[in-house]
Amino acid sequence: DEETLRILRGYYPELVRTDRDPLQLLIGKLATGLGRFAEAHAAFDRALALDSGNPEAQLAMGTLLMTAGNPQSAGPWLERAVSIDPDLAEAWNGLGVLRAGYGDLPGALAAWEQAVDSDPALADAWFNLAWPAAQVDTPAQPPQR
Repeated sequence: DEETLRILRGYYPELVRTDRDPLQLLIGKLATGLGRFAEAHAAFDRALALDSGNPEAQLAMGTLLMTAGNPQSAGPWLERAVSIDPDLAEAWNGLGVLRAGYGDLPGALAAWEQAVDSDPALADAWFNLAWPAAQVDTPAQPPQR
């Protein structure tokens, strides 16, 4: 929330000086949730500069780009995340949403199945996997979860 981000900003210079990857991811995720996409992008850039092979940072950047309305740029980040960590269910779920948005239902279903295989407790992936079956009589937008 706003207060949490304000408190973190008070410590922000220290976080930048220490360049701790998990803290940069936390700042970026909070900023994304608040719709502060430029701040989130900068934090994820710092996290990736520290460890370009971090699949969580790749996922975070892809999620940010999708949330900010730039899905065409999100795909490569999500693809890299699953290539680094094939069991990263959230990245597979994001790829499914992205593919569904492009009309690639077989690709979306394959990604959501991989997400469920990787983490059977990931409710968003189950929801997304069920979405096509619910569209028998009513066209709808692809899932946004």
